Amino acid sequence: EDVLLHTINGKEYITQERLKSEVSRALKQAGGRLALVELPALLGVDLVHCEKQASALVSEGKGSILEAQGELITTQYFD
Repeated sequence: EDVLLHTINGKEYITQERLKSEVSRALKQAGGRLALVELPALLGVDLVHCEKQASALVSEGKGSILEAQGELITTQYFD
């Protein structure tokens, strides 16, 4: 069962899986490097939820996504 998360405006809900997908998409659109503090403004979801899904992406990424000094960085960013 997936948990529904409130958006910042309180008018919408998003699942954790969808949020993880949105974090991944935002990272790709940013060219492979994105500060975690930018995610709430981009996605409309509280930073706590964004950080949790970012950590899940790092764990599932098998080394292709890193978290360093409050930023998500993909290995493609370094290429």
